[in-house]
Amino acid sequence: MVHLPAKTQLYDTTKVLYDRLTALQERLLVDSGGRILVALAGVPGFGKSMIATALAEISRQQEDKNLAILPMDGFHFPKSTLCNFDRPDDAFRYRGAPFTFDVQAFVRLVKALKLSPVTFSDEPELAIQAPSFNHAVQDPIDEDIYISSADKVVILEGNYLLLDEAPWKDIASLVHERWFVEVSDSIAKQRLIDRHLRAGIETTRDAAEVRAESNDMRNAHLIRKRLVSPDVVIHN
Repeated sequence: MVHLPAKTQLYDTTKVLYDRLTALQERLLVDSGGRILVALAGVPGFGKSMIATALAEISRQQEDKNLAILPMDGFHFPKSTLCNFDRPDDAFRYRGAPFTFDVQAFVRLVKALKLSPVTFSDEPELAIQAPSFNHAVQDPIDEDIYISSADKVVILEGNYLLLDEAPWKDIASLVHERWFVEVSDSIAKQRLIDRHLRAGIETTRDAAEVRAESNDMRNAHLIRKRLVSPDVVIHN
């Protein structure tokens, strides 16, 4: 297991991760038709999206445009589905917990990415589409993310991608690398409070703090308790 220290600058951290991806591609001979899948997990508020975006930016700088990001957020069950849960009040109260995601659909897409070959410049490019999550309306948008069949690396990003519970644990068995972003509870809690206020999920700091403690930090403790062993731990 590799540990990347917290005081390392974001660019330096992502450069180490990018170099790791490059070595992994060479080792697994991806040019023969395979695709590298990486699970980037961590508790809420830990900077997973920021790291994934920084990796994509390094990829562009290197003129290697074959890296895509697939966030788990688009696989939230829509509000219309939560309304039909046996206990809809709990579904809305704990939205963001594992049971409020369509994990089966996510696993199916990961399997499709694993099995479908990478296409090259002399071959037709195909589209693999996935949902995104619109924070303004708090619901997913179907087929809003485009992953090209030419993408050789896909970063899967989300809280529960290394959760050792069925059916989430299937994801860890499908990817080539497992990365986990770690940070202290106190830092995570402050980030979550600020995020809930910015997104308009809560309108007061007290309400945002209650939500962070009763939902997000509860999920964080589950993630740490049932964590599939990662290959890399990124201290943020």
